[in-house]
Amino acid sequence: MRNPIFRLSWILLLLVSVSVGCRKTDIGADSQEIAESNSPNRLVRISLEGKVINANKEPVSGAIVRSGTSVAQTDINGQFSFPSLMVYPDAAFIEVQKTNFFREFRSLDVLADSKQFLEVELLQQEEFQLFSAVGGAVIETKSGASVTISQNALVEKANGNTFSGEARLDIASVNSNESSFFNLLPGIKGINKDKKQVVIIPVGMIKTELTGSTGQLLEPASGKPAQLRFVIPATIAGSADGPLTLWHYNESIGQWTEEGVAVKTGDFYTAQVTKFSTWALAGSKSSVTVKAEIIDEDNSAVPFSVIQLFSENGTKALSHKIRTDEKGMLSIPAISNMGMELRVTNDCGEMLLSKRINTRTTGMSLGKLQTTHKAPAIVNISGNVTNCKAAPVFKGHVRLQIDGKLVKAPITNGSFLLSVKRCNNSNTMATLVAVDEEGNYESGPLNIAVNEGNYETGNISTCKKNSLQYISYIINGTNYLLQAPSDSLVHIKDPLQNKNNILCYKTNDNTTVAFSFSFSGSETPGEYPVTALKVIQEKSQLQPAGTFTVKISNYGNSGQFIEGSCTGKIKDLSTNKILPFSFQFKVLRNQ
Repeated sequence: MRNPIFRLSWILLLLVSVSVGCRKTDIGADSQEIAESNSPNRLVRISLEGKVINANKEPVSGAIVRSGTSVAQTDINGQFSFPSLMVYPDAAFIEVQKTNFFREFRSLDVLADSKQFLEVELLQQEEFQLFSAVGGAVIETKSGASVTISQNALVEKANGNTFSGEARLDIASVNSNESSFFNLLPGIKGINKDKKQVVIIPVGMIKTELTGSTGQLLEPASGKPAQLRFVIPATIAGSADGPLTLWHYNESIGQWTEEGVAVKTGDFYTAQVTKFSTWALAGSKSSVTVKAEIIDEDNSAVPFSVIQLFSENGTKALSHKIRTDEKGMLSIPAISNMGMELRVTNDCGEMLLSKRINTRTTGMSLGKLQTTHKAPAIVNISGNVTNCKAAPVFKGHVRLQIDGKLVKAPITNGSFLLSVKRCNNSNTMATLVAVDEEGNYESGPLNIAVNEGNYETGNISTCKKNSLQYISYIINGTNYLLQAPSDSLVHIKDPLQNKNNILCYKTNDNTTVAFSFSFSGSETPGEYPVTALKVIQEKSQLQPAGTFTVKISNYGNSGQFIEGSCTGKIKDLSTNKILPFSFQFKVLRNQ
């Protein structure tokens, strides 16, 4: 979805502020020098909890979360926790990594001894191309962004050795017109070429990741840069006639760093880059820090509320989303000397406060800001789970469908406790299923009428044979079978693009993707085009040869099954042979 077109003054802010004649950003006389030292004396202690989700706001389990030397892993609800972290107060840095997704980064401004909450949205690696490093390649996304790699222009990042084998480039492009843009942006703090602290005003972002056949990271050889091509957003297409600044997200400091300029070429902006990473096309301005304390009608702190800055008329986002800490305190970087709107919302997207503010040339505190805070309705469901022999289930989980969401909880020593935050306390019907993972059995669906409060299910027996999910595929007459529960199958629906993503991980720890494909179409049986297909074999690199159409024979409701089959041809890049290929599948519909 596209945001409304913003005013001419905003177009000038984006374009004029990065005039090529200056070759540097207009930073203002008050911009502070960047500290040269990362002294351990600056470190503060915090605790951090968070959640990792995908583009459909669904939890991502098994993601690895890092902060410094501390490592955590997300649970079945995508949640992670760091009870104690030592971080820099102006750059508490978090990295999230998950197979089949781009690495994501976030950097927070924090107070010492505070408790923080962070939600990270991962961007799936859906668009990629396999190519020979000797021949080079031009890889273009569906949106029109592209990467051009010259012939014989790659080296291994770890040792600088020339790379001449088969390479894989994953690429994703988003721009400021898209509703997900600021959810995927690592932050807005940057350092310009004069080593001044600024905030960037982003127009577009391209993520790239280049790997060799054994997974090694690759980069352009010295003197042979790759070329990025950015799509010009519709909001500035008629006014974009000069260069814009190119920024690279520097993982070592958790901020953007200025890397040069991108030049308008036809309907695009192009730039030369010497690494494959996260790049932004942006203007920049001098920065200030805005602080406040968010309270409710009773003067109590509103913990973990969502904060975002918008243009003065409310039509253009100026920052990514941050959250207050457990005491309702917020600290957010902003453009100096500018009128803007500060919005406070809750997890349900309800507006708690909208306030017009005018920043200055130095940091400022807004004091206490009172909101119309409404606590969420909490539903707690607990019970016991037994197998067919009436013995407690020790390895399993329960899944609950409520308000269009899927929530899971582990079964521990035959019992479970599941807690859900609802956006209202109206009566609704929730559906719960218990799964015995050891015996591959499950219960029948249990319907529970709820609003808010505590609910006890009593004993649930898992004596129904779990309908197996599977992907069976044949390459040149050889059959391969991926089957739950030993393998993990996942359905992800992208409602904005009307796309279904089917992922199968080799083993149920969700770390090694073995087979994935996507198709677009209505939620009914029929034939639909396959928009992405990936097959991983230990000794072969496989690539679709021609177009594919999947025939969906059954498209069940949420919690039921999607079934289908597909026939086509696939290319074995190790032999350059075109082979007959087909697959059929049965996967549980997630929503």
